Amino acid sequence: MADEGRGFRGQHLLTTLLVIVVVGLAAILAGLKYGRGGGKGASATTPDDHGKGGPGPNSPPKDDKRALKERLRKLREEARAAMQDRDAAGAYEAWREAHELAPDDADIATEFDKARLERDFQILFEQGEAALGKFDHDQALVYYEKALELRPATESITPEQLKGKIRFCHYAIALREGQEAAKKEDWKGAVEKFNKALSFNEGQLAKDGLADAKKHLEGATATTQNPPNPEVPPTSTELQAKVKGLQDKINELQKDNHVESFQEAAALCDDLATVLKGSPDLVAKVGEQKKMILEKGSGYEKLYSKMLEDAQAALKAGEAGRALALAEQFRGKYKKNTKEIDTFIDECHRESVVTDVVLVPEGIYEVGSDDPIDQNPRGTHTVNAIFIDRREVTNQQYKAFVDATGYRWPRYWSEGRYPQGLERYPVMGVAWVDAANFAKWAGKRLPSEAEWEVAASGGAPRRYPWGETFVADNANTLEKGATGPTMVGSHPDGKSPFGALDLIGNVAEWTSSTTPDPDDPSRTLRIAKGGSFLLGAAQCTISARDGQDENLQLVGYGFRCVTDATPEAIEKYKKEHASAGSDETSHK
Repeated sequence: MADEGRGFRGQHLLTTLLVIVVVGLAAILAGLKYGRGGGKGASATTPDDHGKGGPGPNSPPKDDKRALKERLRKLREEARAAMQDRDAAGAYEAWREAHELAPDDADIATEFDKARLERDFQILFEQGEAALGKFDHDQALVYYEKALELRPATESITPEQLKGKIRFCHYAIALREGQEAAKKEDWKGAVEKFNKALSFNEGQLAKDGLADAKKHLEGATATTQNPPNPEVPPTSTELQAKVKGLQDKINELQKDNHVESFQEAAALCDDLATVLKGSPDLVAKVGEQKKMILEKGSGYEKLYSKMLEDAQAALKAGEAGRALALAEQFRGKYKKNTKEIDTFIDECHRESVVTDVVLVPEGIYEVGSDDPIDQNPRGTHTVNAIFIDRREVTNQQYKAFVDATGYRWPRYWSEGRYPQGLERYPVMGVAWVDAANFAKWAGKRLPSEAEWEVAASGGAPRRYPWGETFVADNANTLEKGATGPTMVGSHPDGKSPFGALDLIGNVAEWTSSTTPDPDDPSRTLRIAKGGSFLLGAAQCTISARDGQDENLQLVGYGFRCVTDATPEAIEKYKKEHASAGSDETSHK
């Protein structure tokens, strides 16, 4: 009996061991079948554009109901959290996996379809933003129009915002086509295109282009009164037209005050004298005109040379902001040695990340507006003394940050490089978090909404930095009609009483302040100020505010920084600017 008992127990033990082995193998096989990581035989699946794909990394077998229910619960939480963070791709992935696990669940299927729509919209919108950042208005229009067709009800970008971007692209394309037609002297085509541009936006560039094209089309070109202007003997219509054309070019070249332009105008005087060689008196008048032009050009050359000397001295003295302003004036008026000047301006820009600032004195200031729509409510704020950047942060300055830290670059850049020729344009397409990280790297911070408004208004409430009435030439807004941002500092007449430039239009500027999300009071949005080239004057007032998700990278959004001003720094600043004359006049 004892032997039989031992035999039975041995057989039972063997059977138990076999069961354990079989169960273990089954578990391993299940893990290999449903897992996507952590093992040699694990397989990963990637969803295609139709939403097909395998289960997620933590998905249980479908016949394990308790584990399946728990996994679906977690996926729902992940999807909702992703949407809360405006992460359409993350929400899509969560709902895709849930749909794979429970294909017959109607609610999950509905949420999956919505998530796919959100993801596709976000991809198209981001592609449109990237194209617009590269001034590729044709491609941006294609993406924006496709995005508008898909626009899901829960997406934070409104149809009005999308339609505004679409109108802007139509305007930019028509304006470009009008300018191209004008270059070819196709005046009829130019009139047609400029009129089309104006049907989308009453931009000043389109208005000016249309007026000029109409004059040429009618055969009446405006003449500039720039004496002496030789009279043309009525010997032949052809001769009159030739002389008039040369004289118009001579007069036009003198308008921009470039040294080279005066030299070109003087050379054209020789051509004009050759045409008029049969009229000695007129040839003599042309000679007088040439002498006057050369004298004027020589005067400008001396002026600009002195300006460059002053700029070099200012940089050597540590006044990078003043040096930059003088060098940019020189570069705009005198084109000689452009490579040398551009190198010098680049050096000024690198230094001016820290030093090109204006002082906002300490005080109690009134800010805001009584307009309840998208406005900062009126009130008084105590603002400590700060230095605020005179200009917006440029692509060149932001690239120094990216190169030094390995930080992500704006989506319209390519392989860490901004588009060629945009060195001194404001960086845009940066989220609030990007701006805040740059500021920290530069030893600065973003301004509060109150600080920004005081810097723009000079401490006295007004609609615009220059006063109550909008002036199109003072800012880069829709009224100006530009097809993108302009170089920083391009609108000196729009400067604030403290001397800061481009606070209105060009790019909206992030601040450190927040406002509740009107669609979700539990969330806060970051406030951007000043409007951009995509908006009109009514949306670009000092008190206007725009709330956006701090992680959202949008074209038309940039920033400038501030630092707290210590008494020692204020004293140094005042001494430097006293030696350079008044702050405003030295940076015109």
